[in-house]
Amino acid sequence: MSVSNQNPPEDPLKTYVYGLKFTRTSYLPIAIPFILLLTSTVFLSIGIPSLLETYLRSGVGEVTSESMFKTLFFNWGLVLLGGYTIASAFSSYYLLKKLFKHIYDSAVTTYYYTGRSSLESLVNILDYEFKKHTLPAPTTGLILSILTAGIAYPVLLLISESALRDHALIEEKTLLKTQITNTRREIDIAVDIALLLVTLGAYGLYIALRYMRVYNKHYELIHSSHPNPPSQLLQGNISIETTPSTYSLLLTIVIITPLITTIYSILGVTPLIFIPISSGIILGASIFTMGKKGARKAILTAFTLLYIVLISGFITGLLQSGSFGSYYESIERNLSRYAGIEDPLLQILVIYLNNFSIAISAVIPIIGQYYLASGVYNAGLVIGYVLSTNTGKSLDVLRLLLLPHTLMEMLAYSIIASSSTYLLSNQRVFIKLLLIGLIVLFLAALVEEATILILK
Repeated sequence: MSVSNQNPPEDPLKTYVYGLKFTRTSYLPIAIPFILLLTSTVFLSIGIPSLLETYLRSGVGEVTSESMFKTLFFNWGLVLLGGYTIASAFSSYYLLKKLFKHIYDSAVTTYYYTGRSSLESLVNILDYEFKKHTLPAPTTGLILSILTAGIAYPVLLLISESALRDHALIEEKTLLKTQITNTRREIDIAVDIALLLVTLGAYGLYIALRYMRVYNKHYELIHSSHPNPPSQLLQGNISIETTPSTYSLLLTIVIITPLITTIYSILGVTPLIFIPISSGIILGASIFTMGKKGARKAILTAFTLLYIVLISGFITGLLQSGSFGSYYESIERNLSRYAGIEDPLLQILVIYLNNFSIAISAVIPIIGQYYLASGVYNAGLVIGYVLSTNTGKSLDVLRLLLLPHTLMEMLAYSIIASSSTYLLSNQRVFIKLLLIGLIVLFLAALVEEATILILK
């Protein structure tokens, strides 16, 4: 009786893993929506003022061929904006489809590398399942981008980057026994969203570049030797990613925000909505982050950021005074109702209630801080406008930024805003900070009234 000499059956998991192909990702498919958005923003910033000018002059027959030509920029800007919506839909699909496939294939491959029975390989498989239920499906991302006119795309990109970093970190710890990729903190995401708003989407080009670098670095570390396992010898040739400190991020915001505001003002672009929104996001996230290190650091951070918001509004009001004449007149009309009040105590009450209405909203995280940032930004607009239209009293107007009651008001706003960090976690500290802030705000009203009486 002869026994046939048969080869052992091929391992189906090995066959599957060896058949997988890992590749790098490209920059252009991720970045092209932001290129279209940036181009659209430039065209619209030229076309919208020209369109308004043409409309105003059409009644008196002063429409020039130059202004008519510039209105075409508005039309081209709208076309490019539509192109951004379409491109963001396809980019969302591309981004999520590739990431889903990569995480799944990586999970199976790591399961195979680690001998199929280790706890680490099980964690990797569970990681894929978690990402599958938290990341939007590719088709969902496409639909969201279309329905939101592309607004969802930057958010999807940030979510995808966070998921990619978490996935890369798990595989580094499993296969290389070290950590090279860092995860994203709340303050990092807040700064990203804020800079996206302030730059009208242009910052997305950098986020796309950063995503590509993280993805391709992960490929080099873990998957470049596929189907062979990654070599731990690679560790010496790969630099460990450093995370910028909270202080360096805040310093960047302190420098960039007035700079961007100045550039916008020179170009005649006035993103009045976006700067307060972005400032509110950064303010809320910074207070939350620094509040973990103590109330004093949170207050100092809030005070610094609020002053930057005030200066940003001041720059815009100074360089674009022609755009805020009607706004300033409406403020003057509101203030004229209190001009006849001669009783100092009543004036103090009016000043306090006005500041109180701005400050008290800051106890609500993020949303309240947006309202606070808007109030401070608008105050800066008015000061800048007054300086531009009263050049003979420049020194007197500039003093408004440094008068004692201004500093006290900003300090009170900072204390009240910082109290929001402890709204849910420590009500005792929350009430303490809130009461201190309200007392400082009242003292600021007293000092302001005293200043008015002295200047009279």
